Amino acid sequence: MSPPNVEPPPFPLWRSARILVDDRQLLVVNKPPGMPTHGGDESLTHSVVERVGAWLRDQGRDDYLGVHQRLDQDTSGVLLFVTERAMNQVVAEALENKTLKRTYWAVVETSASRKLESRAL
Repeated sequence: MSPPNVEPPPFPLWRSARILVDDRQLLVVNKPPGMPTHGGDESLTHSVVERVGAWLRDQGRDDYLGVHQRLDQDTSGVLLFVTERAMNQVVAEALENKTLKRTYWAVVETSASRKLESRAL
């Protein structure tokens, strides 16, 4: 007997509150934990790219999203997308030349009885 199909976790439609910046060329969004950045599998319909694309369509806009970064499924954080194809090269060059910088912060919760050590990698 084969295992039952497991549905992805239910996520509501993309909320405008998760849109941090929308200047019609760039879109900055707050990705929740538990949601993949992009599918890589056509059966996945709960990725950030799929959800934001649907949000753009609901706004009467083209749903193109240029992906220049990703966060792991369990990681929350800010993602930058381009919404105009012409911006892909601009953003790619800015990331490569480090004129557009990324900063990652980690929030860790532990019991008071454990001591955390910070080490540079």
